[in-house]
Order: sequence, then C-alpha cells, then structure tokens
Amino acid sequence: MYSRNKLIVAGIVVVFVGVGAMYTFEVGPFKVAQDAASDALRKAFAGNTISYSGKGRGGNTTIYYGPDGRMKAVTATVSSPLEGTWRTKAPGQFCQRYDGRDESCNKVSLDKEVAKFHNDDGKLQFEAKILQGDQVKMPEPRKK
Repeated sequence: MYSRNKLIVAGIVVVFVGVGAMYTFEVGPFKVAQDAASDALRKAFAGNTISYSGKGRGGNTTIYYGPDGRMKAVTATVSSPLEGTWRTKAPGQFCQRYDGRDESCNKVSLDKEVAKFHNDDGKLQFEAKILQGDQVKMPEPRKK
C-alpha cells in the first residue's frame, strides 16, 4: 500500500508541473505567455539564422534572429536586408513582422537542426535549416 501511495503522489506532481509550466516572458514593454515549446523555439532561434528555398520572393531566403528580438532577412530579390522583429508565445508559436507587414505567427516544430513551419490548419508550409550565429550575407551589388 505504501508504494501505491508513492505512485499516486508522483502522478500528482507530474500534473502539477505540467499545469505550472506556463509562464510569461517580457518582450520590450509586453509580457507574452510562454510554455516549454515556445521557450524551446526562443532558445533555438535567438542569435541564429535560418535558411530555406522559398517561392514567395524567389530563390533562397536567409533570416538572422537577434537575441534582442530584432531580425534581418535577405532574399534573392532584395538589394538590402529586410528588417523586423520576432518573438515566441504559447502554445509553441513563432511570430515575426517585417517589410511593413502585419505580424504572422506559425506553429513551429524543431527536428534537430531543422525548423518546420506549419499554418493554422497544421499543414507544413516550409522547412528551414537552422545555422549557428549570424549567417546573413549581403547580396552582391547589381551591375548596371
């Protein structure tokens, strides 16, 4: 009977830890709800770069996510980097805003050094390789 009570108590602790896992993280003047998934995203992206081939702007896209919440992106069709901001929020959401657009958020899953961005319906939009540090390379000036 003693060991059975230990198992029940252990189960309560697990549930309690799961409920208490939600917390807030300050982004500038705002407090944003975080959870273990959004915290993992913040750790994976902060100070690192993603790179992927996309259809939106043609060719490769490379985005650096600064630890301060700022980001810069270089695509095949821009001559200077696009600048913006990024953040994470619960439940496991990754949000970014750049190029004068509204903020967009995606559910992102991490698989080793790959980030998989999903839309609201759960459909995979694209996959990006996570690179260490700032890997954004300025495009070569266009020749006239």
